Amino acid sequence: MAHLDINPEGEEGIISSEPQVPQSKSSIKLGSVTALAVGIVAIFAVVAFLIFSSNQVQKVRVKSMEEKISVADQQLASLKTVDDQAKAIYGQVKNLKSARDEVNLWSQVMGQISLTLVKSIKIDSLSLDQTGMVSMNGKARSLSALAKLITAIEGNDKFSAISVSDVGVQSGVITFTIKMDFSSTLLKSGA
Repeated sequence: MAHLDINPEGEEGIISSEPQVPQSKSSIKLGSVTALAVGIVAIFAVVAFLIFSSNQVQKVRVKSMEEKISVADQQLASLKTVDDQAKAIYGQVKNLKSARDEVNLWSQVMGQISLTLVKSIKIDSLSLDQTGMVSMNGKARSLSALAKLITAIEGNDKFSAISVSDVGVQSGVITFTIKMDFSSTLLKSGA
């Protein structure tokens, strides 16, 4: 069989005995592109879910507030006179002021108590009545830690009539109750 050689010098030309397969010149592999695309889609899905969830929570909050406003409006509308409405609004304002005063008083009490705390003391409960009597139940790792706490409270001029009771030992830990009056000047100053 005769061989047809169009390119006698051995260079490749138009006709060749071996077929040429085009090679991709891109250094990015198809798997990398696919992984990147999947990652982007996943991120968009998570962001869309978070936005959707946040939107649903906001809708629930808005609906709840609208219901509360509607109930309050119905209560005000049911009052027969403007005077009754004014009294009701005054009562609501007074309740809000009382709640604000209670929060302010607690802030002052907690601020003063935090100044007296020492290491190795754990406060389990704290209560404050309307007269300014503070009752604190807690645990101490040692009698010296409890003594330091009592000394610090006695050294704070915002507390008076300090009494310690119910001192005991449970599982090697000292339990105690301290009762004290909170300064009436803070109570009177719009606390």
